[in-house]
Amino acid sequence: MTWFSASCPDSTRAGEWLLDPRLLNKRLDIRIQGTKATLWHNGRYENEGGFVVLTKPPSNVDVSVSVKLGFAQSRLFFPLCFLHPEVTTERSGFVLPEARRPVISTVGQRVVIIGADLEGKADLIGNYALIIHYPQLAPGHTCVQIMIQGPLWGRYGFFDEKSLCRSHFEPIEWMGKTIE
Repeated sequence: MTWFSASCPDSTRAGEWLLDPRLLNKRLDIRIQGTKATLWHNGRYENEGGFVVLTKPPSNVDVSVSVKLGFAQSRLFFPLCFLHPEVTTERSGFVLPEARRPVISTVGQRVVIIGADLEGKADLIGNYALIIHYPQLAPGHTCVQIMIQGPLWGRYGFFDEKSLCRSHFEPIEWMGKTIE
């Protein structure tokens, strides 16, 4: 994967969530935001959805990575600072904007944990999980269950929506490797 650097505006530090090495080799569904202010790609892809798989740790949010965008999965390069975690069910060509729902209210939706749980513990970052039904949670919070085999399989956690990123189920080919 060829990466190059581009200067992001100081106020756009959104890509810092992608600097965590525990997110390597995970499908991370993203939304492009902030490109109109800087005219990156002339702002043409502002608010487009897609996904990224990081195969090596980026050094900073100015580093550009390969992103697959939209239904056609066009491959383009964007600095990390323009990549925001997808938190809705919207998928170009599959789920229209008017039919989208918050991921945290979609039981069975797969996510990647990208931040600390409600107690501030960060030990589950980088794990795939499923949204499960749990009544009596405050708005913006949800319960997830770890879904990968291993010692954490089946463990539950409670998270704010900002600590989760949608990760669609379909296996994908990325740089000659199958990502699940």
